[in-house]
Amino acid sequence: YKGTVNEKSIFFPASGYYDGSGIEYEGTAAYYWTSSLYTEGTDDNSAYSVLFSSTIDPQIPLMSNMLRYKGVCVRAVKDKQQNNQTTKKLNN
Repeated sequence: YKGTVNEKSIFFPASGYYDGSGIEYEGTAAYYWTSSLYTEGTDDNSAYSVLFSSTIDPQIPLMSNMLRYKGVCVRAVKDKQQNNQTTKKLNN
């Protein structure tokens, strides 16, 4: 799944998630953790995740909660300004 805004894009592989016994939805859905715990109700073992799915409109990400023991991906994003500063330090 590829999102583009202002001519900049990001790619989310449809890697599914690990449910404790195997990988589910590999190739059809992309699940990624957010930085927020799920705080609604009494379940303190969940966190929010973002879902892109080929069975739903793949251009619209969905928010959901998942148990934190499940193997959901983390997508690291590097700050462009920080990257430029690191490059300058390495070149000096």
